[in-house]
Amino acid sequence: MNEFEQERIYKAQKEIESIIASGAPIVKLDIFDILDNYVPSEDIRNQVEYTMELYLDLVNKLKEYSDEEQQNFLQTLKESDIIDNQSIEKEDSFLIALHKKFEHSFSIDLLIEKICTNTPISKEEFISIHDTLLLGTSSEDKLGLRDNDLKFVGSFDINPNTKYHFENRAISYFPLKHTEIDIAINKFLNFINSNIKPNDQYDAMLLPIICHGLIATLQLFKDGNTRYGRLFQNVLIYKLANEELNLNLNLPLVYATRQYASFRGAYRQKLENIVLNNNNEAWEEWINFNLKRIQDGIFYNFHCLDTLDVYKGKTR
Repeated sequence: MNEFEQERIYKAQKEIESIIASGAPIVKLDIFDILDNYVPSEDIRNQVEYTMELYLDLVNKLKEYSDEEQQNFLQTLKESDIIDNQSIEKEDSFLIALHKKFEHSFSIDLLIEKICTNTPISKEEFISIHDTLLLGTSSEDKLGLRDNDLKFVGSFDINPNTKYHFENRAISYFPLKHTEIDIAINKFLNFINSNIKPNDQYDAMLLPIICHGLIATLQLFKDGNTRYGRLFQNVLIYKLANEELNLNLNLPLVYATRQYASFRGAYRQKLENIVLNNNNEAWEEWINFNLKRIQDGIFYNFHCLDTLDVYKGKTR
């Protein structure tokens, strides 16, 4: 980095520090605190129960097929989700498909292997799985953790009501300060390494959704935070639902990724709500929103199995 670039970054950093000091919203480590005492409301419990019933119905329908057909179906779902998860972030689906063709490793495989062995995820593994997610994408030059506070969540919609802005962008909130990232990773890994187990049916859905929200709001990485959060959610639901329902699926059956594409604005609004309010109500809105997307994903997979029936000329 040349002297001119260093000076530009230094000035930008100072301006952002001033904006934060003036009261702009910023993610803080106490985002974890509200979760220590979180108890799902009756509405959320009902939503989880309904989602689990749908999930089990989908499993039972899948079991009507041969072992080979089941495996092919699960493998196809996984490969589709790899592309879907990147496409939501406007990545080139051809490049992702090409990357896959050359059999490069994928984060989903690494995460499934790690989580399903029931061994703690280390900080190095947590970072490595994220970086693998960005290989073959336009963000391949943005691997690793953030090393400054120049990143913020916002838009180009600057109007007379915009309270905080930097250059030509409106600021919704700033992610966690980069000097607190190591502490946040330790808190997150302690959370998942100690709590990711199906104490009851609610954990099988709630813990994955909460982990998704934490990764997406903390913005620990230079890029790829929301897609990493979605990946975590999908794999954890697979693991915990497998255990809670005594299943033996060897790959995830439900991915919600595709279902987020039509709700991009609401998705980011729910995350912003967590940051701005960080209370039970904000987290419940986030959880409810994600349960609906998981339900949509289950219905989509029912449709995929119906399509498979037509393709095979089967009648049921």
